Amino acid sequence: MAREKFEIIHDHYTIERPLAVMQIDHTKLDAMVVDPNTGTVIGRPNLTFCIDVYSRVICGFLIGFEPPSAKTLMRAFSLAVRPKTDLLEALQVTTRWPVFGIPEAVHTDNGSDLTSHAFSSGLANFGITHIKRPIGHPNWGGHVERLFRTHNSLIHNLPGTTRSNISERGSRDPKKQACLSLDDMRRLVASYICDVYHKADHSSLGEPPLRRWQRYWDQLGEQPRLPNDLEAFDRHFLPFETRKIAEYGLRFKYLYYRSKALQKMRDCGVKSVRFKFDPDDVRQIYVEGNYGAFEVVPCEKRFHGPISFAEHEILRDRADTNTNRWSDADLLQHYQLRDEIVEKAQLRKRTHKKTGHGMRKSSTGALRPSALNIMGSGVKRHDV
Repeated sequence: MAREKFEIIHDHYTIERPLAVMQIDHTKLDAMVVDPNTGTVIGRPNLTFCIDVYSRVICGFLIGFEPPSAKTLMRAFSLAVRPKTDLLEALQVTTRWPVFGIPEAVHTDNGSDLTSHAFSSGLANFGITHIKRPIGHPNWGGHVERLFRTHNSLIHNLPGTTRSNISERGSRDPKKQACLSLDDMRRLVASYICDVYHKADHSSLGEPPLRRWQRYWDQLGEQPRLPNDLEAFDRHFLPFETRKIAEYGLRFKYLYYRSKALQKMRDCGVKSVRFKFDPDDVRQIYVEGNYGAFEVVPCEKRFHGPISFAEHEILRDRADTNTNRWSDADLLQHYQLRDEIVEKAQLRKRTHKKTGHGMRKSSTGALRPSALNIMGSGVKRHDV
């Protein structure tokens, strides 16, 4: 196991190939960014780096204001594994970043945001070992921390930099100098990674990180391993819950989820299921099926666009002041009545098809509408 191999040496470890170990960590960016529309200073965003220990290439990065969490960790890791063509195109950066692939092990510190059960479970699904930095050995994750210091050569030369501390900053006011937006910062970081950091000699390697990365794969004559389904890959790293399947489907965070596949599971005797959910999108959940497959189960409530569970909770709390708001019993009663009406209608349709009772012959032998159809034909549109 990778864990047994890499925990033998506590001060450092030696890696023999790319993607044997990927280190992930985050820090506050030493720079202020502004709102691109108003120019108002927003603050210092968080920066997450994923680095390949063998070659020191940067596999992925994430910059944003969301606090470090299992969700940001999952996003950064997903970007690290994926090919970067779409990312560079979205950032409008014309360069190459030929770094991608599933690592054998992921190395993080012991912070709660980097050791979530959802992330560790997702790694296990793909046979990836999660190595956690031993307590009391801060230098046992120094590769990514040294990368942060190297990266400061870019950040500390940008307008709005806070430097590393007050003494380095001097009399300059970062808020007054700040002019770069979050997207500007992302573009600059991507360009620096691909055109400067990856191509400069690394002090520990004696050669550029990208050359070391490419030489290994060229000699091997292979490409790094990718997930068969990138969307399914991401879902494995989402948080999960377990719920019983009721007659009305699944109830989760005051929302109801229902599908034919879920009903079929219930009919087959499945009493409860585990499902993944995206905290940023309440519109569907992903019920785990056989062999790692996911069934997409939509929310009964319809939304015009993505809305997070946190946002929906706020809206729901505001609606609690309405005394006419439906209860769980009301909703269950409606679903039961709806199913009963639909089932009877479908049975009636099948019966009509078999017996041909929808039309019957007159005494002259011609087909004429049944009594029910005659009644229906007499109903005017405005009476409905």
